[in-house]
Amino acid sequence: MKKWEMVLVFALLCAASVQATPVTFAFDRITENCPANIEGQLFVDVIANGSGVKFNFRNAGPTLSSVSEIYFYDGVLLDMFTIDDSLPNVDFENLGANVTPNNLPDYKPDKLVLKLLAATEAVTPEPANGVKPGEWVSVGFTLKSGKTYQNLLDDMAAGEVSIGIHVKAINCTINSSQVETLSDSFISTAIPEPMTMTILALGGLMLTRRQK
Repeated sequence: MKKWEMVLVFALLCAASVQATPVTFAFDRITENCPANIEGQLFVDVIANGSGVKFNFRNAGPTLSSVSEIYFYDGVLLDMFTIDDSLPNVDFENLGANVTPNNLPDYKPDKLVLKLLAATEAVTPEPANGVKPGEWVSVGFTLKSGKTYQNLLDDMAAGEVSIGIHVKAINCTINSSQVETLSDSFISTAIPEPMTMTILALGGLMLTRRQK
């Protein structure tokens, strides 16, 4: 086996070994109510969990804010879920698809591809019981028959599964003498994975070598 082929095999083995490693997705802001964009402190880790998957939502701070509502859009993969809100001062309830409002504020998904599957929100008072800086909440789903964790990751990267969060009580500086608490909406977006990029690059190299 040539050296470059050994490198490719090693990369593929590494990829298989990290299959259970959480894959992190970021969020893009779709509203601009607050002058400061806090999307850089909001993340969801997608974690394989037996025959299901867990979504671990994190607010990394530092801006004071509270992830108060979470919306899951999907017409293909996901089924029933449970909630782990075991941190003190984090308390969420399962609303299924019977949520008001029945859509992430100002989000306009393609309803032929994305339908609201389920939602969860912080128990009243929402900002106090939501995910504040340094906190998390985990939502677990079972995957539909025949679907895998990798199917979910692929669909999320392609925008065929989408997660929306409504963040409230954002500490917004309007001007030098005025501070208000406002809310904004955010939609999940993929973070490029170095391992994936490496494998794709090595795969291209193999194809080029074989064609010579």
